[in-house]
Amino acid sequence: IYFLSEKEVTEHCKKNGNLKWVVFQGVVYDVTEYISLHPGGSDIIEPYLGKSIDDPFEEQEHTQSARNLFHDLPKKGIVKGATHNHSDSDTQASE
Repeated sequence: IYFLSEKEVTEHCKKNGNLKWVVFQGVVYDVTEYISLHPGGSDIIEPYLGKSIDDPFEEQEHTQSARNLFHDLPKKGIVKGATHNHSDSDTQASE
């Protein structure tokens, strides 16, 4: 799915049963399975559902291991015009 903005991702999540999706570096990820496993607890992620986590993620100085977790999360879309720091194969949304 291509989204025109972060706001469009937020609206899509709300309209579709409060999907547990976040945006990281322009890619929309489904964190449904991961959210309860987050070391800081799900409360850390919940305020960012449907939104970009770029700033809070970088502010917490996450490890490379934390960054690598994104490779295992289902990709649901891309925000057009956003900065993508993943290879093209990493940003292909699953259907």
